[in-house]
Amino acid sequence: MDREYNKKKLIYNIAMIAYTNYSTDGRVKREAEALVENGYLVDFFALKRTGEPIFEIVNGVNLYHLSQQHYRGSSNFKYIMCYIGFFIRVFFRISIFYFKRRYKVIHINNMPDFLVFAALVPRVFGVKLILDIHDNMPEIFATKFKKNSNSFLFKVLLFQERISAKFVNSVISVHYPQANDILKKHGIRKEKITVVSNFADKKIFTPNVKNFSSREIIPDNSFKLIYHGTIAKRFGFDVVVEGIKIVKDKISNLYFLILGEGDYSKELFELIKRNGLEQIIEFRNTTVPVSDLPNIIMEFDLGIVSYTLSKATEYMLSVKLMEYIAMEKPVLCVKNKSISYYIKEDEIEFYDDKNPNSFAEKLLYLYKNKSRYEEIKNNLRSINKRLNWENEKKKYVVLIKKLIGEVSK
Repeated sequence: MDREYNKKKLIYNIAMIAYTNYSTDGRVKREAEALVENGYLVDFFALKRTGEPIFEIVNGVNLYHLSQQHYRGSSNFKYIMCYIGFFIRVFFRISIFYFKRRYKVIHINNMPDFLVFAALVPRVFGVKLILDIHDNMPEIFATKFKKNSNSFLFKVLLFQERISAKFVNSVISVHYPQANDILKKHGIRKEKITVVSNFADKKIFTPNVKNFSSREIIPDNSFKLIYHGTIAKRFGFDVVVEGIKIVKDKISNLYFLILGEGDYSKELFELIKRNGLEQIIEFRNTTVPVSDLPNIIMEFDLGIVSYTLSKATEYMLSVKLMEYIAMEKPVLCVKNKSISYYIKEDEIEFYDDKNPNSFAEKLLYLYKNKSRYEEIKNNLRSINKRLNWENEKKKYVVLIKKLIGEVSK
C-alpha cells in the first residue's frame, strides 16, 4: 500500500532503476532496503525473469518487473539494443509514475550510464538524480571489443559517462580506488562523488546461518570450492580450469561448483569437457537469489575469486569476495588494485592471474596446510570488523537526506 503521509513525518518517495535481476543483485537490494528501513517509500524498476510477476512487494520495496529479460548472449549489438530497449521502457514508466508519486530522488544504477536520461521528465520538474557507477563502461567495453583508451569506442563511452555524470546531482562510486583513480581522471568532479563501498550485508551473510537447503546438492567428504557470479571471459576461467586439471590427482576429493550466467557460459561448458573435468567441476548455469546464497556458501571450504587483469578488472572489488569474507570462508583470489586497497597481503591467499601453476600451487597449499587455512579464517573476522555494510548504509542514507534537504549539506 502506498504511504504518502503520516502524522509524524512526511513519507518521501524514491525511485530506483537498474538493468538487473533484482533478486540476485545484492548491491541494489541493500540500498533499496536501507531506504525502506529509514521510512522512505521505494519503487524499484528492474528486469523480469521468467515466472516473476509484473509487480510484487519484497521486504517493503515496491518492485516493478519490466517486460524484458537480461540478455546473456555473445552479440555486442544485441547487448546495445537491450540497453536501448530497457531505456525506452523505463523512460515511459518513470515519466508516468512521477506524476503519481512525485519522487524526491531517482537513483539510477549503471550499466549503462546513459540510463540516467530516462529520468529526463522528472529532472525537468526538479527531481534529484543519482548515478551509481558499479562498473566503468569505457574500460569494460573497450576491453570486450579489444580497444585501447585512444580508440573511438573508448572516447564515445567516456563521453557518455561524462555527460551522464553532469546530468545528475550526485555520483556514487563503489570504492575509493574507483573514485580516486578512475572517475576523477574521467572528469567527474570530486565534490560530486560519494563512495558507498560494495560490502556484504552481515544481516544476510553470517557464518552462523542455519543450513536448510544445500546439503543435498553437493558431495560429502570433499574439499569443496565455489565460484558464484557473472560468467564472462574476463573472469579467467581458463586459468582456473587448467589449475584444477594440474592438481586433480593430488586432491582426490576435490569438488568445484560454479554458479552463474553470462556470455561465456557455452565456452565454459566446453572448457570443462575438453579438460575431462566433468566429475570434478559442476557448472550450474543459473543465478541464485541473494537470500539463498549464505546457505550454499556455508557448505563450502574455499571461495574462488578469479580475474584476468585488464583495464576492465584491475579496479573491480568483487561482491562475491566480500560475501565469502562475511561468511568467514577462506578465499583464493587474484590481487588487483582495489582488493589491495582493502585487504592486506597476508590476510588471504593470492595467485597469479595468468598462471595455472600458481593457482594449482596455492590450492594445494591451502588443502594441505590446515594451520594457514585456520589463520585465514581468523583474519576474516578482523576484516569483517572494518569492512561492513552497516557503515556504508549510513553514508548512503545521509546522501539521500542531503539531496532531499532533510539535513544540511
